[in-house]
Amino acid sequence: MEVRGRMRNRRLVVGMVITMWGCLLGMRVKPVLGQSNFPGFGPLPVRNFQPVQLLFLYLPFEGTTLTPQGHWALSFGLAESNTINETIDRAENTSLLFDLETTRFTLGARYGVLPRVELGVEIPFIARWGGFLDRFIEGVERVVNKLNPARKRGPVNTVRFHLQRNGELIFSRGESALGISDLVLSGKGLLWEEGETYPALAARLQIKLPTGDEERLLGSGKTDIGVGLVAQKTLWRFTLYSNLNYIMPGEVFAGKGLETRNFFTAALGIEYRWTSHFSLLGQAEYYQSPFTDTGLEELDQSLWEISFGFNWALGSHLLWQLGGIQNLVVAPAADFSFQSHLVYQF
Repeated sequence: MEVRGRMRNRRLVVGMVITMWGCLLGMRVKPVLGQSNFPGFGPLPVRNFQPVQLLFLYLPFEGTTLTPQGHWALSFGLAESNTINETIDRAENTSLLFDLETTRFTLGARYGVLPRVELGVEIPFIARWGGFLDRFIEGVERVVNKLNPARKRGPVNTVRFHLQRNGELIFSRGESALGISDLVLSGKGLLWEEGETYPALAARLQIKLPTGDEERLLGSGKTDIGVGLVAQKTLWRFTLYSNLNYIMPGEVFAGKGLETRNFFTAALGIEYRWTSHFSLLGQAEYYQSPFTDTGLEELDQSLWEISFGFNWALGSHLLWQLGGIQNLVVAPAADFSFQSHLVYQF
């Protein structure tokens, strides 16, 4: 059954990738009469917010638009995620309990060094704490009659972050933690601009450096490298986005029996321009797990999520993005996340 599930999952991924790249790269639809040159504000820059996955590099969802040469784009991001996962296997002497909230702040800067190239840096901060969303999420789950048993049994707004596998303690944290996480360096180059019948295409590279505290689980202690392709096509008031990424992580928890592997992520999104200053977003994301053969679906299983939000240009230089992220697969995901992102360009 496990092998069949993996094969089915791979077919879904292949189908998603073929569909989104076929739609964008193979598009031969003429623009609608009266289409403006509006390039789209961009998708919500989501990533995998499950607390263990925060230790890995994930290339955020984005479009092909670059910071103009000689200009800066400064950003501030805030993401709040509530997670509760529990597995107990006494026969294997294995237990997993992730019951916490994580707040992730990011400070970023990008600079247009050439007409088709930008470079950037992002400094993330992670707060792991009890949070405030437990009661709200429990109420929603009761209304839809889908109450998580682990949420029902446990205390509210506390930190319980524990993993033991085959009798070996991987980590156990019952206290809050706040600190800098792993710094990310990035570069993106435009391969070609959008044409009448084909999308814009860009390539990007990101490197995650081990600046976070490994002992407090604020960083992985390893360097990760990621590469990706970004496609974007505008038709009338709609802009379509597609990302495909490949990440090469360092060996997190090396020596503790948790094997990691290189992995793919993919995303597909659509933006609808409501006005010249406001647009709506709908997105779907896939994250292959960086872990393999741990025997825990919370770590091994790949993740599908959907996101909804909006872009609001508060002026000629300031953009605000806000959205919510809902998992479609329970075990490997945060229960619910919301994200806010401000970008100031000058």
